[in-house]
This record gives sequence, C-alpha cells and structure tokens, in this order.
Amino acid sequence: MPYRIAQAGAGELGLQAVVRRGAEEGLFDDVVGGGFTVVSTVADPGSVLDAAQLRFLSDIDSRVVHVGGDVVDVEGKYASYLAEKGWEVVVTRPDFYVFGGGSLAELPGIIDELRRHIEV
Repeated sequence: MPYRIAQAGAGELGLQAVVRRGAEEGLFDDVVGGGFTVVSTVADPGSVLDAAQLRFLSDIDSRVVHVGGDVVDVEGKYASYLAEKGWEVVVTRPDFYVFGGGSLAELPGIIDELRRHIEV
C-alpha cells in the first residue's frame, strides 16, 4: 500500500461511548483501557493482522477490540458511528482522536502507517 499523509477521518474526535464487559459497565476507556485502540463491530480486528503488526500493537500497549464480542456496545453507538463513516474499523489515538478508519481489508495498511509515524 502506498504511503499516504493521512488516513480517512484522521484528526476527527473519535467516539467514547458506554460499553459493558462482564459485569463492568462504563465509558470505553474506563472498561477496556486507554491508549491506542483498534475497534471493529464487524469482526475481531486482530484476525486480519499479521504477527508483526499484532506485536507492534502489543508493544505500544494498544487495545484491539471487537465490540460485539466480549465487549458489548450498550447504546449501539459504535455500530452507528462506523456505519455512518462507511468503516468497518477505526484506529483511535490515546487522546481520543481518530488516526484512521476503513475496511478490515485496509486495516493492515493503517497499522503499518501508524508504525511508520511512531517509529520515525
């Protein structure tokens, strides 16, 4: 994938909504944790990433989350948000701003670009 200056949605304020995991319910970062997040309501976003990409995400202490899996979207906001954007996945920075969004097929390229930005 060619290098792009910015991913779709980059710089927009991301979504912070109420989720539930097990018995815990609250805002996403309180329940799942903060830092970089990779969120999809379609499937486990980690399933489309290779070992090096997953290791990179682990190294930067990111969260890779399938909302609809063990994390429940209490108000249905994540599915609506992604659908409105035409995305299947969104990568959000620790300050809650979007790094990029797109299809699951595009996610490996988004993660590779994130790695280039961080390793510079």
